[in-house]
This record gives sequence, structure tokens and C-alpha cells, in this order.
Amino acid sequence: MAPVGAHKFLHLVLLPCLCQRVVALSVGRATISLRFDTSHSHYGPRSTNTDALQAKLPLGAKLTAILDGSNLTAATAWKPKKKPWGGHSYLFFAGLEGTGHHFMSTVFEPCRRSGLCQSPSAGFSKAIWEKRFSQPSLVTAFRQQDVILGAKAPHGKRRRLLIMNTITPRLPGYASAMLSYPNGGRSKYPRIPFYLKAAKNVGDNMKVVVLLRNSMDIVESNLRRWGHTEMDAVRAAGVLFQQLQSIGTGNFRCLNYDALPGLAVAVDQAALQTGWHGGFSAEQAIIREFEAWHGCTKKGNCLGPSPRLDAAQLPIWSLCGRTQAALSFSNMSMHASMLAKDAQSVMHWLLQDD
Repeated sequence: MAPVGAHKFLHLVLLPCLCQRVVALSVGRATISLRFDTSHSHYGPRSTNTDALQAKLPLGAKLTAILDGSNLTAATAWKPKKKPWGGHSYLFFAGLEGTGHHFMSTVFEPCRRSGLCQSPSAGFSKAIWEKRFSQPSLVTAFRQQDVILGAKAPHGKRRRLLIMNTITPRLPGYASAMLSYPNGGRSKYPRIPFYLKAAKNVGDNMKVVVLLRNSMDIVESNLRRWGHTEMDAVRAAGVLFQQLQSIGTGNFRCLNYDALPGLAVAVDQAALQTGWHGGFSAEQAIIREFEAWHGCTKKGNCLGPSPRLDAAQLPIWSLCGRTQAALSFSNMSMHASMLAKDAQSVMHWLLQDD
């Protein structure tokens, strides 16, 4: 919406009735009324002549009416007030069960030791799982976590990156802190759109890294470790795709499972650049873990093709800009330089202060 003078303001009123919704828009002294037929399409408008409305607004002010469910908002999405220094930075790893969540505590250990990254409080970890369907509770959780992080970043230092899952506290009697899809059961999932909305509500910046892996390794790993089937992963892939689609591709980046060693190198480098003197190499640690747990496709003990999961993962891979051929392990071998480039790109994006 274009800036409006001090005495020119926009006022919006919703007047509920049984079958129609009247919206009064006031700009300065001008008042325009819109009437929507709400007897069809779940209270959605049959049509909205926004061009006519825009033509009547003075001083070049522009407004496009959008009806989302039963709420009318301006097309220019509501932007929460940012803290003067830009808010805290949060990171969420989103991926199907078996895509590498447990490796992240190893990969990001140098980041945590150097102070560049931080794990969340126990209260925040519990809230984003147990209260994941309550937007007010999530807003409160982010607000309380911000207080713990501090009102602003240390003088002259980059803001710390708070990792929401994978390196969270292990709490007795509490569902796994990995927050994978599914998590703590066959049909329980995190709620990325709710987390993102809560973070924006308090002026924070939340980024999502989507973890990708070929279907055969996922199926074998999940069956061996948790007793979960291919169909469990298929359902989870549908849920994850819907959530990623709803938040938009600008809010996430994607990382192939095979790029984790490259990510470990990038984390080592970022931690050392803060002045940390080392003492732990994520690169060496993750290479050792990969040799022991790298999956069935390299050990030759897979359960066979997983066409249903391939089909279910395809929409996610498409959002990430990957091709269908990449879902097949035989076509998924990427050059080491390309994997390293992907990892460096993701790490650079995570440490940006925007």
C-alpha cells in the first residue's frame, strides 16, 4: 500500500450478518462499502472489483481486497514491527524421518561451541511440540526464548543462530526433539507454518532447511530403527509438502543428505571465523559417522525400490528445484564439488542477518 498522509488513514470494519458481509473502507473523508455474498463457497466472495475500488482512493493510495476464509486483509501482507536490530534468527530442520536429523547435533557442534549457534531452552522445545496447534502459545514461546537470548546481539558480533530442533535438550518422558516427519508416532507432525507465523509476530527471523534423501535409504532406515513402514513416510511426505508450499520457497533452502559432510566443513569454517580456536572437527566426526551409518544404498542391503515414496517425495523435490531423476539413487550421485557448493550456499544463507 502506498504511503498515506498523516490525516489520510485506512479504516476497515467487518459487519457480520447471516448471509452477507459488508466491508466499510474509509480513506480520509471518503467511505466505500463493499458487499460480499457469503452464502456460498465457505464465506468466500463471488467477485471483488478491486480496480474500481483502487480508482476511487485518493492520493494514489492502492488497496487490493483479498478474502482469506472469512477475514478481509490488504494485499500488502501485515508486517510485524521489527526490533531495531532486526530480531533473533531461528533455524528449523524440516525433513522426513530418516533424512539426517540425528547427524545435525554433530554437524553443528562447532557452531554451538563457538557461540555462533545456540540450542533452545527446555520450555521452548516443549512448547513448539506440545503447543504446536496453538498460535498464541507459540508466540509466547518465541517471546520468552527471545528474553533468554537477550534483547540484542553482543556488540560487534553477529547474532546467534538458535537451532530449534536436533540439538535441543533431551527431556525425560518427552517426545523426540528431532521434530522430523513424523515425530513421536506414525501420524504426528511439526507445524512449520505456525512456527513461522509466531516468529514473525514477535519480529524474529526464522529459516527452514529441508533435508532430502533417496527413498530406499529412508525406508530401510525407518524400518530398522523405528519399525515404521514406507506408507508412514508417504503420508508424512504429503504433510511436509503442504506445509512447505504454504510458507513459500523464499523461506527455505534444501540440502541433500549426501551434502552433510560439506555442511560440516562449512560449519567448521564459520565457527573458526568467529575467533574460536577449534578442538572439535565436525568434518572428521561426520565422516566417521557416515562410514558407519550411511544407508543401505552404499551397503547393498536395501529392501528394494520404493516407488510410492518416490512419487510422494517428488513434489517436495520439485519445490527444491530437483528433478525426478534425482530421486533414484543410481541417478543421484552428485559431484563432490557440487555438494560442497550446495552446503556452502546453505550455510551462507543461514548466517545472513536478514
